[in-house]
Amino acid sequence: MHVNAFQHLLKKEFGVCIGGFMNTLLQNRVPLELEEDKMVLQVIHVRGCHWAALQVNGKDDICYYDSFYDSLSQDTFEVIAQLVHSDNPVLNVKIMNMARQNGSTDCALFALATLTCICLGMDPQTAVFDQDELRSHYISMLESEIVASFPIKKRRRFSNPYKLDDCPIYCYCRLPDDGHKMIACDRCDEWYHLRCIEIDKENYLWYCKKCLPNI
Repeated sequence: MHVNAFQHLLKKEFGVCIGGFMNTLLQNRVPLELEEDKMVLQVIHVRGCHWAALQVNGKDDICYYDSFYDSLSQDTFEVIAQLVHSDNPVLNVKIMNMARQNGSTDCALFALATLTCICLGMDPQTAVFDQDELRSHYISMLESEIVASFPIKKRRRFSNPYKLDDCPIYCYCRLPDDGHKMIACDRCDEWYHLRCIEIDKENYLWYCKKCLPNI
């Protein structure tokens, strides 16, 4: 699957008014460029071999679209936290109510179909995509470089648009607790990963960069 090639096509067509579409190889190293008045769209690679879609409105409204899973794994939270780099103490993510795919092999196609719907001003939550036709339609768009809605079998109704999940984030990196050693600032009690502050022990007084000038 040439996910990044298709994201490049979407960026070429809609990049003036919609941000994101970053190369997925950068998702653990480079945050998205978020603006208060601009929507950002991004395909993300999580759970080892799974693809999903992310929509960020402004800086704090985070919507996660997944055609297979209905919950967020720890590594999914880590990827989203890295991309959003929020200043808030807790990362709140809306898990959007989506129609489910058959099997697990076409998740990239569903993620791209979801982003395409949003780009075209359509609600992907109402779409039941025609899974048998997705791949051929995807290939034809790459060849023609013309973006069109992925085939939809029917429209569906749903009562609850999303469920909310959250995860505390810490440190200068603004990532969750990943099980590695952390230390709390002795003034503000904010927690930091030892690897991020470049110390190798935790049994002494330590102050973060924000608090140090006031000590």
